[in-house]
Amino acid sequence: MSRRELLFLLIVFISSFFLRIYRLDYHYGEAIFDEGKFYRPAALAYLENKDDPNFEHPPLGKEIMALGIKFFGDNAYGWRFLPVVFSLLGSLAVYLFVKELSADTTVASLTTILLNLDFLYFIHSRLGTIEVFFVVFSWWSIYFLYKFLRTENISSLIFGSSFFALALATKWVAPLLLIPFIIVLIKERRYRQLIALAILLLLITGAVYTLTYWPYIGRHSLAAFGKLQIKMADNWITFSQRTGFNFSLPEYIANHAFAWVLNPAWAYDAILNDNGSVQVIWAMYNPLIFFGSLILLIKYFWREKFSPLSPAKQFLSLLVLSFYLPWLLANRVEYPYYFLVGLPFLYTFLSLFLRDLKRRDSWLFLSIILTVVAVFAYFYPLISDFPVNPRYIQPVGPRTIFIYGTQVK
Repeated sequence: MSRRELLFLLIVFISSFFLRIYRLDYHYGEAIFDEGKFYRPAALAYLENKDDPNFEHPPLGKEIMALGIKFFGDNAYGWRFLPVVFSLLGSLAVYLFVKELSADTTVASLTTILLNLDFLYFIHSRLGTIEVFFVVFSWWSIYFLYKFLRTENISSLIFGSSFFALALATKWVAPLLLIPFIIVLIKERRYRQLIALAILLLLITGAVYTLTYWPYIGRHSLAAFGKLQIKMADNWITFSQRTGFNFSLPEYIANHAFAWVLNPAWAYDAILNDNGSVQVIWAMYNPLIFFGSLILLIKYFWREKFSPLSPAKQFLSLLVLSFYLPWLLANRVEYPYYFLVGLPFLYTFLSLFLRDLKRRDSWLFLSIILTVVAVFAYFYPLISDFPVNPRYIQPVGPRTIFIYGTQVK
């Protein structure tokens, strides 16, 4: 890696770190969204050597949160500091993967910038949940497995399988990242590599996954560990019926992956202060980046009817579709952050376009970049729980907002 690349990454890391760490104790230092309901209680249970009340997810993400609480205390920094650190490691993984894929540091740099200007990635990097741990482990796995795909280097396969194991030990949806690799290996009839991938994945994942449950096995038994996995699977299968989500067709579509392409905004937090100011966290993708990338993805698919996509764009398309299409088949509430793991691969399509634009019209390129930065800056208070006058929200939100039963005009 050149000095120029290191300098770029250093600038990204420092700026991203300070943007994320500033007012990390938002919402008066109290837990919000899924922090207080699921993950903080689970992390505390691990510290107290008790059973995890959030049994539906594997333990690794909550064990990492417990580590943060052990170092910083049971407070906002204990829940949220390690997600900030992991988000920086995620940016590095994305940079290295896109550089490996495109053989172009400009495309890699642009994708890294776009990812860090995305609202949803910013929000979850400051939130005490397991999502950012899952996506970072997944991105590192994809990077190393892609290196194995290109070079057949066994060390890349070992690292890729190890990070896959860490991702699976955080969330069960990790196997979605394997879909593009399996398709490519079968299509190219590389059955020996496919077998090697399967064997190492089974061995490493089995060992790592079991180790993350070692405290549970120590309190109970291996048989109890097996029964817990069956209970988790049953929870996944019966989620909709068990939680009582009975939607009409329009409500079902609005709360399903169908709606993700419309970039809906979910309110993670909303406060009306005594002085009349409001604090909100609107969880949504950066609309300029998201819709621009989505349009370009559709454009590339349309072109495929007339001329084949490049191998890099084919693989990017497989990654995007692998993290989206399976959710269309699920019968449950599906939040837009489920697609967070697929965002950098979608955004790479915009990066490829911007790279070509930079060569043709550098002023237009610069104007677009500055506009994306300006949009992030405008929305920053609305994705960071920063106190604002209610009028600040009106140009981009409803004219009347209901916050905890209080009407704000």
